[in-house]
Amino acid sequence: MNNFLKIIVVLSLFLTLQEVLIAQVAMQNVITIQEFEKIISKTARPQIIDLRPAPEYYLNHLQNAMNLTAANYDETIKSMDKTKPLFIYASSEVSLNAGFEQLSTIGFSKIYKTLKVEDTVTATMQSKVPQSITAQDSIAIGLSLTDYNKLIKKEKLLLIAFYANWCMPCKTMIPIIDELAHELKGKLVVKKINVDVAPEVVASISVFPIPLFYLYKQGKLEWQTRGLIAKSSLIEKIHSYQ
Repeated sequence: MNNFLKIIVVLSLFLTLQEVLIAQVAMQNVITIQEFEKIISKTARPQIIDLRPAPEYYLNHLQNAMNLTAANYDETIKSMDKTKPLFIYASSEVSLNAGFEQLSTIGFSKIYKTLKVEDTVTATMQSKVPQSITAQDSIAIGLSLTDYNKLIKKEKLLLIAFYANWCMPCKTMIPIIDELAHELKGKLVVKKINVDVAPEVVASISVFPIPLFYLYKQGKLEWQTRGLIAKSSLIEKIHSYQ
């Protein structure tokens, strides 16, 4: 082996060893899921980011966690306070380390991170799902697809709002939906479906991104829209189908 090849081999080994050491150092700061949830429980209004793929996130996630994607990256980051602790979790070391490096670079100074493997996801995340919905016009937990289909056929004019507690635009729209339910009582039935507690419906309908609004008339879907919409525009659309 000539000197040039020896140098290449040595450099390759060095770079491989360096990558391993970097990965080991990065993973040294990963805390256990028990420590992670303990710190969250003691933190007022914790900022939590789920770095897993969207399908995994929508299937099950920690309460109030937001899924960070390319589509919502700017909006999600702007909604957070970089001076306060940030909690992140992923299902792989690669995703966790990449997310940690990116979020550290843009200014988050205190980041807690943990790995979520499938068995702990099921055990810990399900305990975070709300066990009841207190809003009077909300759908009860465990709504099946059969129940959903019965509901849309039952009412003459029905507005359904798909939302989640962790969804920022939903927090703007849900109070508006509540006002409509009160103001149009007797003319319109309003039902809210929390996507975190209706997995069968979510799996059967393309509800994301949310908020999503469906307007049914005598069982037929007449109109739909997503995201933020003015109250006046909603009222105008509803009146057009009365």
